[in-house]
Amino acid sequence: MTESHDLQKARAHLNGVNLLNRDAEYHIDEGFFTLEEIAGGDTPEKARAGNLGRTYMQRFRAAVEKKLAEKHVPEPDLEALLRSVTALEASAFASGFDTERLRLRIASRLIDSYFQGYSEAERSAEIRRLMDRIEKERESSV
Repeated sequence: MTESHDLQKARAHLNGVNLLNRDAEYHIDEGFFTLEEIAGGDTPEKARAGNLGRTYMQRFRAAVEKKLAEKHVPEPDLEALLRSVTALEASAFASGFDTERLRLRIASRLIDSYFQGYSEAERSAEIRRLMDRIEKERESSV
């Protein structure tokens, strides 16, 4: 059975994603959006799209875990991973893959890197300031 143009398009977006590249967010968004459209429709490829979405999500999660297992990950890579994981979280396929925990692990590594050399009191104060800012932004978006 040949795949529809939309399923091929989704695969094309997701097959070549390098989570550290600037264009990763775009391809993640486009690929998963297309799979969500197919999976939510009434087509013969509905089940296949759902399976592909979960498979790609599992692959990307494993790639992030592998990168985070490295002893030293440069800040630009952590920042790129954070953008990619945030894009993954926006997908309906993220459910059950604990992407929020991944995002928090990356953020924690970034904070450690950003505040390297600060005293514990300075680091704690800056983290509190960031958390307050995040909370204010969250409240204003509701």
